[in-house]
Amino acid sequence: MLRIDQHKYCLQLALKDLFHNRVSTLLIIGVITAICLPLLIISSLREGYISIFKQSIVTSAQALRIDAVAKSTIAEQQYITDRVLHEFKSLPGVVEVVPQRSRTVNILDKENNQVDFEALTTIPTDPDLKRFGFEGNFVSADVNELAIIIRKKEVLKDLGFETVPPTLKVVVTRTEQGRVQSFFLDSKVVGTLEGGPSRKVYIPVPMANKLERWTLGFSVPEYGLPPAPSQEEALKAPEAESCLAISPLPLTEGKKQLLSNIGMQKKDMDSPFEELYLYTVIPKAKGEKITESVRGTIEDTLSGDLDVDVILNVKPIQLNLEGREISLHPSVTADARKEFLLLAGGYWLNTQRERFEIVLPLEAYVNSKGKGHQQEIPRTVETVIAQNPVQFRVVGTVKGQVGYMDSILLYRLHQLLNNEATYNLKHNAFDVNAKSPYEDRFLKVHVHVKEIEDILPVVTYFEAQKYEIYASSKVQVEALKQTNRMLRNLMLLVGITGGLAGIASLFVLMYEAIKRKRSEIGIMRAMGLSKGFITQIFLYQSVFYGLVGFAFSFLSFYILTLILDNPTGHAVLAIPAGRPESRIFQISLLLTCGFILGVIGISLIAGRSAAQSARNVDPADILSGN
Repeated sequence: MLRIDQHKYCLQLALKDLFHNRVSTLLIIGVITAICLPLLIISSLREGYISIFKQSIVTSAQALRIDAVAKSTIAEQQYITDRVLHEFKSLPGVVEVVPQRSRTVNILDKENNQVDFEALTTIPTDPDLKRFGFEGNFVSADVNELAIIIRKKEVLKDLGFETVPPTLKVVVTRTEQGRVQSFFLDSKVVGTLEGGPSRKVYIPVPMANKLERWTLGFSVPEYGLPPAPSQEEALKAPEAESCLAISPLPLTEGKKQLLSNIGMQKKDMDSPFEELYLYTVIPKAKGEKITESVRGTIEDTLSGDLDVDVILNVKPIQLNLEGREISLHPSVTADARKEFLLLAGGYWLNTQRERFEIVLPLEAYVNSKGKGHQQEIPRTVETVIAQNPVQFRVVGTVKGQVGYMDSILLYRLHQLLNNEATYNLKHNAFDVNAKSPYEDRFLKVHVHVKEIEDILPVVTYFEAQKYEIYASSKVQVEALKQTNRMLRNLMLLVGITGGLAGIASLFVLMYEAIKRKRSEIGIMRAMGLSKGFITQIFLYQSVFYGLVGFAFSFLSFYILTLILDNPTGHAVLAIPAGRPESRIFQISLLLTCGFILGVIGISLIAGRSAAQSARNVDPADILSGN
């Protein structure tokens, strides 16, 4: 082992020899530079092109987003619920999950013409909003008002406004029993977009759910949207434990037998009317109910040659009408009792029911100052039933304390009290007070990931779960991976070829350089210098060759990047325009360190091999001139 002072002396001799043989030194350094520079360029181009490919995907229309749709087969329909959304968001690499609904809406332009738009759902943290240049205050969107986000360009160009208005009129439609129903909604513009797809507007998910509810036939009172006319049919059909039969003649045993044939039996009742006979009809089977259709069957069975009216015995309801407690009993349009009950100045219930109708008891509206002083009967009366405002039209008055209303309407009011329905006063319609099974579950979803590399694992997960991927960057990412492999293999091939050529060139050059120094080596041996000392000199020279050669190659590489890594150079290299942030030449610290160690290693191998062949020179041969 050489001492430290010997290493210093050895280094001095190595540097003096390099300077003395400077032509040979520059030649070896030039060879190393010529080998290292192309390898640096190829390695940096690989990193640069891969980065540009990634940016091309990220800045594309699809970006880092996977659009999936739930599985649908004849036997099974899969839905994306809140639980599934949470499961998606917990996947590695996923940054946000946006459930999707879409519907066609019309927006009125400045001239009140309707322009078609597709309404998509969004959330405050939707990455698409940021990518499209969202400006506004999303959090101001109240779930009880319709809010939209629209491209600024379309407001100014397609809709013809000079500035973005605070509200836009949106037309929503649905098809009900073959008829198209349209409603105008004042929609608050909570934000605008600089970019994004054309003819699209975005609405918050809770609002889209409400519009979905309305499309399915339910009412949305917050937006003033009524239920569908057929929605009342979705309510539980009226039923009762018994029904009331009103006949102008006593029912015969034959009628009793007919009732028995349809599973019914009658009970006589005391009638307050001399010309009418009242009966209670109940099912024979215990616990069985009488529905509206069964009531009609009973009425048909009993009528025949008689005009018999049958009314469902719906439980009476107590209502507070303008401060008066009124008991309302069931009735039907063709009620035979009307001739005996109805007072002058009115008529019985009709079948139109443009507004809900009741027949009020006269005694309930007697002036409080004394009996016999009748107040004027109002045309309409209002009340609140289970927080639902209900308005009735008074169509007549009767004697006594009991009023009458249609039996089906009476049954609906009981449903209000039992919280089974709601009532829309503006549209005089009942609505099922229940949640639609469709309004909070979705068929489509947008899944946003953090990096390009996260796309394939998430797509693979969806495909394994039988979700259909209808839009993603999977193909681009697979192409990116293939390109990455091709460039990496190309760089490896060029590196191996260049390395072999470099090693061969260094071996030849160093052998030739040391061969010319045989006399000097012989003199050093004659002076008593050891073989290890002489070898160390050549190893120091090898390190010098490697370091200086890499420095020259790196300096040349830096100058080349200054010339080509700019918009002009990018045009020459056909780099996509409009990417000032793109760097075509990219080299990392790790790659730089790898090059330094590789160049020094190759130089040391070549130098040591050449020194091994020259250090065995016999000093006597040198001194003798041989």
